[in-house]
Amino acid sequence: YGATHVGIRPHGTLGQPFAPDPASRPPDEFRMLAFGKWGRYKRLELLFEALPAVLAAVPQASLLIAGCDHPNRPGYLAGLKQKWGTHPNVKFLGYLDENRFDEVFRSAHVAVLPYLSSGGPSGVAHIAARFGLPIVAAHIDDLVRLAEEEGIALDTFNPHDSADLAARLIQLARDPVRQMRLADQNYRVALNSTMPRIVASYLDEFAALIGETPPSCIAAEGEESAA
Repeated sequence: YGATHVGIRPHGTLGQPFAPDPASRPPDEFRMLAFGKWGRYKRLELLFEALPAVLAAVPQASLLIAGCDHPNRPGYLAGLKQKWGTHPNVKFLGYLDENRFDEVFRSAHVAVLPYLSSGGPSGVAHIAARFGLPIVAAHIDDLVRLAEEEGIALDTFNPHDSADLAARLIQLARDPVRQMRLADQNYRVALNSTMPRIVASYLDEFAALIGETPPSCIAAEGEESAA
């Protein structure tokens, strides 16, 4: 709209970022993690359609489904679990408390965002960045803009093409060097968008508007890490 009085801030990363650590990821597995509230615009059908092709090329691949139904789509995950719950390469983890994020995200090799649309900047993408994960995401406007504006590394696929999704996952599984490069990029984005940094940027802008020096209330980097 050509407005000059609007300030834009990144979504920000809640919690301490963790550097990517290959030792925390099973070397004999390729864990694909999908996390969210499922059934509305976040849907898993395409990912399950892609799974046989991924397993044919990467037999050690596994799919972890974490999260719960969207409130408007009760029973969505139960239906998928009925069909896929006994598959040896699929695990339904259910709702994740925050104290399980560390365990689940740091042991995964890639976060998959199989969305049809988006409600804004992706919280899941920022959680994945916080834990130093590569991301394979649907090519939709909000996610593409997220990559452009914040520098988050996304490998995108056609949200209506399971073969394209499978190809992206297979390519990443076969290239551990690229996995680490994408993971490191996302970790660095998370380091630069912690809550203290985001809050400080707000305070700086408010202070500039009223011509005052902002209060020194942001912890030093060492204090922030300890917190």
